[in-house]
Amino acid sequence: MIETNSVELAARLNSLVEEVKETKSNLCKELSIVDLKISDIQHYIENKRLNGVEGYKAYKLLQDTLKERRVIKNKMAEIEPLYQNLIITNKMENKARELKKKVTETQRKNSSNVYNVRVMKDVFGNVII
Repeated sequence: MIETNSVELAARLNSLVEEVKETKSNLCKELSIVDLKISDIQHYIENKRLNGVEGYKAYKLLQDTLKERRVIKNKMAEIEPLYQNLIITNKMENKARELKKKVTETQRKNSSNVYNVRVMKDVFGNVII
């Protein structure tokens, strides 16, 4: 017989939902920072008269920052389907909490091993332990 711990599975599911939310939030913050860097570089280029060496260094900095942005955007694209399916309506998150409560309650009931007699109280009494 396979032994499962339903409470642990529900908790892991809830933890996964939280991890997806946190990852998306962190990626959004990283993207925002990189976008600010790009803006800084563009304003530097716009307002400075650069020679060839300085122009190349500014170009290279912009290129490297754009590559950094692309990596973040690709990660965001990878996590987006997870985010959409697990979180966007908060249904999965709420369901995970609800399931954990239900499983915990069922385990509590199952562990009590008490049966309340419904009909045959004259034979068995009120409770069968």
